[in-house]
Amino acid sequence: MTVLVTPTGQPPAWVHAVPRSIGWATVVIGTAVLLGWSADVTVLSAIDPSLPAMKPLSAVAVIGAGATFLVARTRRPALWWTTVVVPFLIGAGVLVEWVTGADLRIDQLLFDDDTESRYPGRPAPQFSIAVLLFSLERALSGVGRGWARQVDKIAVAGFCLIVLAVETGYAFGAEELTSTSEVIGMSAPSAVALALLAVGVLASHADRRPLRYLWDAGATGQLTRRLLPTVVLAPPLLGILALTGEQAGWYQHELAVALITGAMVATLAGVVSVTAETVRATADDLRASEERSRHLADHDPLTGLLNRRSFEAALEAQLAEVRQGSRTGGLLAIDVDHFKEVNDTLGHHAGDAVLVALGARIQEHLREGDALARLGGDELAVLVRAGDEAGCAAVAERIRLVAREAGRSLAVSPEDPRHRVSVSVGLVPFAAVDAGDLTAAKVLVYADLALYGAKGAGRDQVSGPPPGTVADLPPLEQE
Repeated sequence: MTVLVTPTGQPPAWVHAVPRSIGWATVVIGTAVLLGWSADVTVLSAIDPSLPAMKPLSAVAVIGAGATFLVARTRRPALWWTTVVVPFLIGAGVLVEWVTGADLRIDQLLFDDDTESRYPGRPAPQFSIAVLLFSLERALSGVGRGWARQVDKIAVAGFCLIVLAVETGYAFGAEELTSTSEVIGMSAPSAVALALLAVGVLASHADRRPLRYLWDAGATGQLTRRLLPTVVLAPPLLGILALTGEQAGWYQHELAVALITGAMVATLAGVVSVTAETVRATADDLRASEERSRHLADHDPLTGLLNRRSFEAALEAQLAEVRQGSRTGGLLAIDVDHFKEVNDTLGHHAGDAVLVALGARIQEHLREGDALARLGGDELAVLVRAGDEAGCAAVAERIRLVAREAGRSLAVSPEDPRHRVSVSVGLVPFAAVDAGDLTAAKVLVYADLALYGAKGAGRDQVSGPPPGTVADLPPLEQE
């Protein structure tokens, strides 16, 4: 099905080449029929002598109809309109003859038809209606919106219905669908030409509903591609099998009807089952996609840790509880030591691997309820939800040791202490912050100041904010 699906939902490139190929095929059919009439070669106009022959006017109409797919409307408008008008006039003129009973003397303009018919040389009325609708569709296609677009849709539907009736009549030998009273009937070349023209019309409307569902990569396209083969092929195949068995004497008509009814019920049940399964799978995919979207909205795409937005929201919620009287917990600001050396020596992909590995190891050793986030770059943060100052310091020290242990395998150069991967941790216990300063913005600044102290003291250390920092820091502008 990859030849059908496109990322944009537009028809694949090969679909746009179909109308032109159809145009050449129908022109060849019409030309061959005219040559058959000219050289008196019945096989070219009737395929089989027992079948009705394609009339010369029908051949001209088919040639004109096929040429509409070959001539560019914008580059040669006069020639294009000629290809549209010719089959239209033939269809309209012949239809007037059938409706009014008048003889416009157009039936044998090209060749004398000596067949034993009350109307020699006259195309069948269903063929006339078909080419009339085809020409109308071609004239209105691409005109735009409004009434012209609606009439165009009606013309396409009517033309395709007539073609479907003719092809079904030939498939099941139903003469009522291929001929009418006092009419020899639709010829096999005409039926083939109309079927090809119907394919060309549908291909030229491939960007419209419902055909555009075929190219869609989503659930609609998937469901359409699954069901369409069954819907199109199952009924005629079942009908042909039932008719063949009845004609061979395997069973009577009643049993044939019963068999085809049961087969259609089973087929439709299968269609319903496939539809239900596709809808279920689509719903599961949609839920999974929504979950991924929610996860990406709250988590860092590289490490899978909480991102800054969701961490600050969690921090603010925790601080709201602290302001109500719970003076426990704290904030840890974490920075990877010598991270620039990792990026400069091994590349940014190695730096990314260090962040992912450190984040995973630290997450494994956190207490239940504590939250780890990546705030940006190599800066991490931990929200310690419970514990006094000593408890928060113990969590910070555990993180430092875990990072040092993990850093041995991640070190750029284990022999050079400057290149060993470790972390510096800045600690701010909530109990050390004045109640008026318990906002996410201020606490994050205090944690950064503590982190700078750890780095200034030689890295791979845990440090609280410098004495007086929390109390003496100037007021911050609130966002």
